[in-house]
Amino acid sequence: MLSRRFLRIKVLHAIYAFQQEGPENISAGEKQLLVSLDKLYELYINFFSLMLELRDFARRRMEENRQKYLPTADDLDPNLRFLENKFLHQLADNRDLKRRIASYKINWVEEEEIIRKFYNRMRETEAYQEYMNKEKVNYSDEKNMIAKVVLLLFSESELLRSFFEEKNIYWTNDFDIAVMMVDKTISGYKEKSDEYTALPSLLKDEHFEDGSEDLQFVKILYRKTLINSKELDKVISERAITIYFLYCG
Repeated sequence: MLSRRFLRIKVLHAIYAFQQEGPENISAGEKQLLVSLDKLYELYINFFSLMLELRDFARRRMEENRQKYLPTADDLDPNLRFLENKFLHQLADNRDLKRRIASYKINWVEEEEIIRKFYNRMRETEAYQEYMNKEKVNYSDEKNMIAKVVLLLFSESELLRSFFEEKNIYWTNDFDIAVMMVDKTISGYKEKSDEYTALPSLLKDEHFEDGSEDLQFVKILYRKTLINSKELDKVISERAITIYFLYCG
């Protein structure tokens, strides 16, 4: 799923960390780089889990409204379109997503206030209201609502960014990349996708029997850059001086 460009960015972050306060040797740094890749995927799974939690919160809220002492007509006969969103149903049924959520032990039980804020903000958006009030919606409408409303709310939320950064140091630089990955996954989802549809892997060839070329690319780039850092610094310095005299001399 990650392009070589984003893999280079991850390597760059790892090299910078190594040069600042990093691990005792290149091998230890490489292990941290691989851990950071797994943590990026965990963040990606967290976004999908949060979408499902938002739907579950909406269901709980509707049930609470039905139990009011004096429920309104809307309380008794609520608009169920968001709850019945087909894309969210596909996510909820997806076996691969369920397995990964369980593996990463993702749980939002203690974070109801965050869920509540997102639910209320979502309901206030013009795009959500248009989706809920549209006479008919198709699968594309349902996917677009999630991408344009829910994911957009996530990506613009400093609260959520801070929340994830506090949970894991690796996620400080991964937030925007994870949002991009989620958006790409939503775009590629098909109406015929069923519960057995696997989520995209982080490295597009990581399941190959002879190993992942992307993983080897990451390891080689990381090691060679650090091993040859003095030589590379000299080349960069010489180029920088040349450019300075060309444009400023």
